[in-house]
Amino acid sequence: TERMSLGIDLHADRKGSYFDPSAFLAVRVIEGLDLGAGGWMSRIDDEWRWGAGGSLTLSLGSVSVTGGAGTGGGGTSWHYGARLSAPGEASAFAGRHRFVKMALPRSLGEQKRDPLFGEAPDTLLELRVRLHRLAHDGEVDGLLLILDSTLLGWAQSQEIARDITEMRQNGKSVVAYIVSGGNRDYYLASHADQIVVNPATIVSLTGISGSLTFFKDMLAAIGIEPQFVRIGRYKSYPEQFDRTGPSDASLEQTNAMLDDFYEQLVGDIARNRNVEKNRAREWIDQGPLTANRAKELGAIELIADLTDFRAVLDELGYRSPVLVDGYPFRPVRSDEWGPHPRVAVVSVVGTIVDGPSAAIPLVNLQLAGSATLVPTFDALAKDRSVDGVLVRIDSPGGAALASELINRALRRLAKAKPVVVSIGGTAASGGYYIAAASDFILAMRGSVTGSIGIWFGKFVISGLLDKLHVRRVPTDRGQHASIFSLDRRLTDEELEQLRIRLAEGYELFVSRILETRKFSRDELEEVAQGRVWSGGRAIANRLVDAEGGSLEALLELKGRMGLSSERAVDLVFLPASSLSVRISQALGGGMGEGSTDSESIDVAALLDLLGTPRAWAFDPHIPALTGF
Repeated sequence: TERMSLGIDLHADRKGSYFDPSAFLAVRVIEGLDLGAGGWMSRIDDEWRWGAGGSLTLSLGSVSVTGGAGTGGGGTSWHYGARLSAPGEASAFAGRHRFVKMALPRSLGEQKRDPLFGEAPDTLLELRVRLHRLAHDGEVDGLLLILDSTLLGWAQSQEIARDITEMRQNGKSVVAYIVSGGNRDYYLASHADQIVVNPATIVSLTGISGSLTFFKDMLAAIGIEPQFVRIGRYKSYPEQFDRTGPSDASLEQTNAMLDDFYEQLVGDIARNRNVEKNRAREWIDQGPLTANRAKELGAIELIADLTDFRAVLDELGYRSPVLVDGYPFRPVRSDEWGPHPRVAVVSVVGTIVDGPSAAIPLVNLQLAGSATLVPTFDALAKDRSVDGVLVRIDSPGGAALASELINRALRRLAKAKPVVVSIGGTAASGGYYIAAASDFILAMRGSVTGSIGIWFGKFVISGLLDKLHVRRVPTDRGQHASIFSLDRRLTDEELEQLRIRLAEGYELFVSRILETRKFSRDELEEVAQGRVWSGGRAIANRLVDAEGGSLEALLELKGRMGLSSERAVDLVFLPASSLSVRISQALGGGMGEGSTDSESIDVAALLDLLGTPRAWAFDPHIPALTGF
């Protein structure tokens, strides 16, 4: 183990005329200082001999020295030596009282990127595992966290905030240095013991800004008519196309969600900075704040340049800290024997579609395809080398059929081995459809989820074609052969038939949720109807089981696998990028991290897939929150 090593050895010949057992025990007194003792016996031609000895090993970081003595066999022997190591061991003198300096990445992906060249950047889960280890590392006294205009989502920011809180609860000091940034940077910094900003920094703590955009009049001006059918009073996604303003139901759920997020921002800042909520609101209402104004208001502790971190820590009262860059600063060793249990981390990121998963960077489009995810889940169900599966979802929904197929595959997997679902920024509509296949779901308070509903729609472009003087001659065979054509309106009869079919799809959606959620049909209807919820409200409404992010989901999964929370596991990120995708990324083009197929995507087929009218399980029309 980390504290003790025991060795037993035995030599013998086939006839038994030679026999020599020996044993060795080394004990780590403190980090960097090991004491060892050993003994041996030998029998040669029925004559027994014995000996014993001891040793001391002192580590000085990258250099360790050892020496010892032994007696037996008619004399005394000495041994001594030195060892040089590039990755330094724990030193007996170089202080176990370290301050780790770490810059928070501006963005953190959910899927693992495996570039052709260079080192793969950390996913959110990998960074959180490192921070969790840091929080429990006895060699670390504190963390200097550098924040510079983070682009993390609101739920992701709350996950990192949990790690900062865990460090402080374990006796670590945390100092946050804001180079520049807005709400998210200050929100994260507020969880630290002390906040330092650069003299030229503008802290853009300004609250939440959002807007709803409507295109009906613009579409009418160019001769396009939207036709949509929806199931669910709050299923408001089509409103941006067929209304000039939000419905009462849409406005109700939007305001409820924004109020919830604003209260989270204000409440957490007030609690972390130990001030009243009105004081925190005052800081927000006076933002953006210069460094001097932020200090006058008590929102920060210190204004300092970035040139000398040790001077900053000295000024804050941390005397002569040993400052190290990054973590871990030495190889991480494990106490366990044998290979670690394996956990597959499957990412469902982007719009859910019937084809393969893919990413198109030029239009910032990420696709989570049933043709990729269903085989992945089915293969994991049969893979004996994988002991548990963590499914991370960050999706606004998508095609209802694809969501159903992925739900069924995940349900089959959940019957074969432990599965836990972690909701990232969003798991709405089709995203929640998939999440509901697991009987344990976690989400952050700032996640967006729910939206149990379904809709169908198309854009009728016959008016636009008329304006362009395009002539068409119909050649249909069958009464409804052109029902999905963009060149004609749906009849009242067709709209009614589509409404009936959508109602059947809605019932299927609801039935899948009732398989794993402890609701009566009437109870579920109270929180369904297409309504979107913040993660906090979803927990209260029993759509989600517990508050937590990717790390908490991993710890929950370990428990379900029969492992302790500190048991090391190997993480296997799926789906994995193909070689062709990695080469394309290295050359600066092609598909992004979500592409997993072995061949290049047929862009024409992809556009046809997205453009074909179908039943959709998309999230409601909610505002883009520029304030976050």
